[in-house]
Amino acid sequence: MKKRPGQGTTDGIIESKRQRTGYISHKELTRLRKIADGHQEKTVEVTEASFDPWDEHKDIEEATQDPRFSFLEKAKKTTIPSSWKQKPISLAASGKDIPAVKKPEGGYSYNPVFTDYEERLTTEGEKELAAEKKRLAAIELEQKKREAANRSAAEAEAAEARAYMSEWEEDSAWEGFESGAEDVRLNAKRPERKTQAQRNRIKRRNDEERKAKMAAHNKQKEEQAAQIKKLAKALAEKEKARSLTVVEDDSSEGDDMELRRRKLGKISLPERDLELVLPDELQESLRLLKPEGNLLKDRYRNMLVRGKVESRRPISFAKKAKRKATEKWTHKDFMLH
Repeated sequence: MKKRPGQGTTDGIIESKRQRTGYISHKELTRLRKIADGHQEKTVEVTEASFDPWDEHKDIEEATQDPRFSFLEKAKKTTIPSSWKQKPISLAASGKDIPAVKKPEGGYSYNPVFTDYEERLTTEGEKELAAEKKRLAAIELEQKKREAANRSAAEAEAAEARAYMSEWEEDSAWEGFESGAEDVRLNAKRPERKTQAQRNRIKRRNDEERKAKMAAHNKQKEEQAAQIKKLAKALAEKEKARSLTVVEDDSSEGDDMELRRRKLGKISLPERDLELVLPDELQESLRLLKPEGNLLKDRYRNMLVRGKVESRRPISFAKKAKRKATEKWTHKDFMLH
């Protein structure tokens, strides 16, 4: 008996066959050699597009119809959409156009200067602190609302229980059960006819109340008009100051850090990714830098803030039209002649 199994001896398991991935056929090798020598099989000629959808002369030529084919319907002229002539609305707070690819500042470098990096780190830290405070305030407000709702529900239940007990006590008592109920005498004052002096006094009082109410209403309207004038003046001054600020600002590019309040469409814009590296993650070489982020998401958000497209929400389960399959019975409708 052999101590070691031979090469022909197997364990009964057949290994899977794997194709050679680096194999190149002789035909492909010949073609690559011809291309390397400069002998290409086919020469691709680049031709300009011959069809222009906005060519006016071509539309005029097509509009002239041959009298032999006057019975045919005339071809309609291709019209340019009116929205193509409108400039896209930038979503920047300053109203300036946001560039497609903005030149990064010093704080965005992989090996930035300490002053630039410290300034940007402080700014982003303050933003995160403000967002965290806002989140905690919203949680606290929601908790207060929940506690107030529970408290009001408990008070309503207690009031309902008290009302039920009072109704039960009233139903259990009957007339003459309480002591001294027979001796109670109603000393109700009989209604008397008013004199003319009393009527005049009541009329004068009503007139004075109506005049006082009218004077208060007029005073309130005057105060509102004065407040409107004051707000209009303040708004005009603010608009003037903003226009002067825009004129003084010589930079032609907008910033997508501060966006205007009104968005395009009903769906809000996606949040911008935090492009910041922590101090312990800074690298001296660009080769050691870990790639992060999503280029597709960044390009899509850039198109949104530039006003090229509106924000959309992906519909996972779209509603489909309900279709009902029926069988036609017309083939069974026959007549005997």
